[in-house]
Amino acid sequence: LRLKWRGPRPAGDEVVIVAIDDKSLDELGRFPWPRYRFAEFLKRMTRYDAAVVGFDIVFSEEDDSSGLSKLTALRQSIEERKLSSQELYAFLDKAVEEANNDAKMSRALRESGRAILGYFFHFNLEDVRHIDPNRLAEFYESIVPSEYEQVFMGPDMRVPVEGLAIEANIKPLAEAAKGFGYFNVIPDMDGVVRQMPLMIQYRDVNTPFPPLSLELVKEYRQHLTGSPVQLVATVDPEETLVSIEVDDQYYVIPTNRYGQMLVNYYGPKGSFRYVSFTDVVHDRVEPAVFEGKIVLVGATAMGIYDVRTTPFDLVYPGVEVHATVIDNI
Repeated sequence: LRLKWRGPRPAGDEVVIVAIDDKSLDELGRFPWPRYRFAEFLKRMTRYDAAVVGFDIVFSEEDDSSGLSKLTALRQSIEERKLSSQELYAFLDKAVEEANNDAKMSRALRESGRAILGYFFHFNLEDVRHIDPNRLAEFYESIVPSEYEQVFMGPDMRVPVEGLAIEANIKPLAEAAKGFGYFNVIPDMDGVVRQMPLMIQYRDVNTPFPPLSLELVKEYRQHLTGSPVQLVATVDPEETLVSIEVDDQYYVIPTNRYGQMLVNYYGPKGSFRYVSFTDVVHDRVEPAVFEGKIVLVGATAMGIYDVRTTPFDLVYPGVEVHATVIDNI
């Protein structure tokens, strides 16, 4: 009610949302797309000198849209039959290489050096019964480098929010990314998203992980200052705090005792600049739009996007929730 009484306000211009929108689906085909599309996008962000790029998407399965698994199986079958044709082997090796869209995106991630991949926590183990436990363990290991750099934990204290499983990105992409952040949001009892959890721990490993929004702010500050930036979590009987340390100075982000930050929305959907993904990969957007910016990629197309309810809007894209949190911080 207070936000509605206050009315809309302009957001900052540091964040640009690249939308996987209906126009993009019309031009590029149904989603999910082959990963070479994201490789093309990342190459442009590198060339345009975006400060940091975040994905409100998870790439948790291998991309077989080009028939890579069939080509690989054919190559193995020819080897097993001991068919001796170096020309044929060379042709198949080239075909396998061209079909490996994950490798293309991995190379683009590594060359970019500025991409933060999203992932999410499951809070119910029934949701992951179908996933191989070894794969779940691999997902967890992949995000360990993104833990808070400093944690001050009081005696017998625990991180307020606990996830039971993690669905993250496949190994080739995870190894090439700059960092990781979860994109879970936790609505209030009435379904409205008013707060963002800034720390979640994995099971009984009492070390918190930060959200995608906070990781992007961290990388953006490093880009601006050229100095190391660390995320600091404090959980003790008196308070739960999140801080950003830059050059030995601590900037505190106010949170409640559950480590949740109140989201100060600027208005209804469209408070930030949106650019269509297809316009980016078809070079219809001026490079200056992205130079030095925080670029956030997420879905807004009908049927595939993450719909949230906010104090301003009953139908609000999840990607813009993350943009708002970034701008607030």
